[in-house]
Amino acid sequence: MNKGNLKCAYCQREYLDSNKNNPFRKREREVATVDHIIATSKGGKKYDEKNMCVSCEVCNNAKKDLGLEVFLKKKSQGNSLC
Repeated sequence: MNKGNLKCAYCQREYLDSNKNNPFRKREREVATVDHIIATSKGGKKYDEKNMCVSCEVCNNAKKDLGLEVFLKKKSQGNSLC
């Protein structure tokens, strides 16, 4: 179980767990995922480290294939994305 310094790039939640199957995990917001900043479906490179960031599962699911600017704008406007 990795409860290190993993932090969501979008909501800033810290100490994310890299093990999705951890039985002690309380909710999906605590799971670290890799998000493609530019979705691969929109031409983002799948294995380019510059196109990846750590994201909690909730933010990653909310962002879907939205562009970064669109997602952050909707999030800042109070839309309950994550």
